[in-house]
Amino acid sequence: MKIVAKKHLSQFFLHKKETIDEIIRHVAPRGKIVEIGPGEGALTCAMLPLCTSLIAVEIDFEAATYLKRTISDSRFSCIQADILHYDWQEPVDLVVGNLPYHLSTPILLRIAEQKSKFRRAFFIVEDAFAEKVRESQTAIHTFISTFFDIDIAMQISRYACHPVPKVHSSLLRLIPKPAPEVNLAKYYNILSRAFRARRKKIRSIFPESDLFLDKRPHELTTEDWLSFYIKLHLPPQSPLR
Repeated sequence: MKIVAKKHLSQFFLHKKETIDEIIRHVAPRGKIVEIGPGEGALTCAMLPLCTSLIAVEIDFEAATYLKRTISDSRFSCIQADILHYDWQEPVDLVVGNLPYHLSTPILLRIAEQKSKFRRAFFIVEDAFAEKVRESQTAIHTFISTFFDIDIAMQISRYACHPVPKVHSSLLRLIPKPAPEVNLAKYYNILSRAFRARRKKIRSIFPESDLFLDKRPHELTTEDWLSFYIKLHLPPQSPLR
């Protein structure tokens, strides 16, 4: 007996073999994998023969129980946990996830906290959200592009899932890149504050700042925002004596 999809968890389960096969071609699973929200395990079972170990992190008790009962491969383990609070014990090669639409932003913020612990990440997200992350000058785009190279690997028809969602999805690819150490919560709060008032100039949004006063949030580059963060949050250097 399979799992009943739960609306409050935004559950949509992949089932179309052709779509799963194409995802596998893009993801190229190998080594150690963490999978977020495996659901019924269709993608899990496709990745298992190609990797050395796979840890599935599933918040839904019913889904976690189903996976533990139906997948007996020694490379597989399933942890019933909220990925927002999951304790990453050791580095992995790949993170893959079918993200609940309503939690895509907080999960990506959590993933950014763990960026030193994986080499590649692929996430199935709502199509419009993927475009916002990749191209739009938004808080989430600026934040994620600070720490990752971003690309959309493929489109996923809504008919590849059951129950059929109202919108299509995309496979979002994130590759960690070198970035300075910052307080992620403070950095994202600055960006959120700015882009909530994107039509205003920086001088109006941040009267405490003396940088980029006549620019609007969407006119600043990632490097500009890092400089802005450093100016606001890092203590000034003591003068040499």
